[in-house]
Amino acid sequence: MHEAVRDADLGADLRREGTPAVEAVRRLRNYDDQVVVILDEVSVVDESALLALAEVSNVSVVAITTDEDEWFSALSGQATSRMRSAATIHLDKYSHEELCDSLASRVAQGLVGSQVDDVVPFVADLAAGDARHGLALLRRGVKHVQDHDDERLTTDVIEERPLLSWSPLPSEDPRTAESRGVFLAPRSLRQIYH
Repeated sequence: MHEAVRDADLGADLRREGTPAVEAVRRLRNYDDQVVVILDEVSVVDESALLALAEVSNVSVVAITTDEDEWFSALSGQATSRMRSAATIHLDKYSHEELCDSLASRVAQGLVGSQVDDVVPFVADLAAGDARHGLALLRRGVKHVQDHDDERLTTDVIEERPLLSWSPLPSEDPRTAESRGVFLAPRSLRQIYH
C-alpha cells in the first residue's frame, strides 16, 4: 500500500513503519486521477492490501501470477470472488526466439560481452519459455562467476548451477543488486532482474 502511494507521488512523506495502511488508502481515494497498480507475483501480496486496493474506485489493479488456480486456492472466499470477477488475460510462454532476444538484451546491457560465452540459447532451452527462470539462471551463473573469480560465464557454469526448484526470490531487491556484488563489469546488471 505504501509503495503504491509513493509510486503515484502521493506519499513521499509516508513511512512504512508507523503509518497505518488506512492513510495510504485515504490518499488514493482522495486523488482526482486514475491510478494503475501493477502487482507482479501477486501471490506474495497480503490479501488485505489487495482487497483494499480493489475497493478504491479510482485504482485499477493489474494482478500478475504464473499460476492463477494456485493463487485463487490460497485466497479467501471474499478475495476469490472479487478477483474472479476481473477480466483475465492469459499469455503464452515465450517462444525460444523471443526468450533468446529478451535474455540477450539483458546480457548486452548488463555484462561485458568478452566475458560471456554464448550462453543465451542454452539458458533459453533450460528455461523452456519461462523468462523469470531464464533470468534466475543467468543471475546465479553470474554470481557464481564473480564469487569464484572466474573469467567467463559459460554453459558449463550454468549447467553446474541448476535451480533445484525455481521460484522467485522476493527478498532480493533489484535496486540493491550493486551492494551484493553480482557484477562481472562496472556496467549495471539491474536490467537482468526485470
